[in-house]
Amino acid sequence: IKKYRKLKRLSQSEFADILGVSPQSVSKWECAQTVPDIENLCLIAKVGRFNLFTLTIQLRESLDLAKLGQ
Repeated sequence: IKKYRKLKRLSQSEFADILGVSPQSVSKWECAQTVPDIENLCLIAKVGRFNLFTLTIQLRESLDLAKLGQ
């Protein structure tokens, strides 16, 4: 998520405002503590003009790496 947010040059707070979530939610997504629901994934893809499939695959890979690091 962070990679996509940074590509759009948005702070966590700005990104959160666009999505209608708290900056804490964005932080948790970026640290792989939680994942965005399907509505937010679709909105992230739409706002950033990212491919939803690619976004989902990369999110899954990030979660897998986070689990390995624990």
